[in-house]
Amino acid sequence: GQTLEMVLTLPKGWTVAALPTTARVSNDIGTVATEGQVLPNGRVQITRRIELRRSIIPATQAAQVRALLTTWLSPAGRELILRPTEEKTTKQAK
Repeated sequence: GQTLEMVLTLPKGWTVAALPTTARVSNDIGTVATEGQVLPNGRVQITRRIELRRSIIPATQAAQVRALLTTWLSPAGRELILRPTEEKTTKQAK
């Protein structure tokens, strides 16, 4: 399997508007999991994991492979959207 874990420190004056979607798909072929979470001190953790149980997969199980790859490749599980904090927005408006 492969796991990618990133911990990002947000720039001052920015906050999370939307985290990557949390998803988990598991079947006979493997497992895919995506998750994003806000940590203390302006940090964000994004974790993505894919594990295939076999290296050769029969064509009859294509739907199971597709279910894993659809989740793995979905932009919703990869995008982190930021926005200025209220304090920063208020200062800019003045």
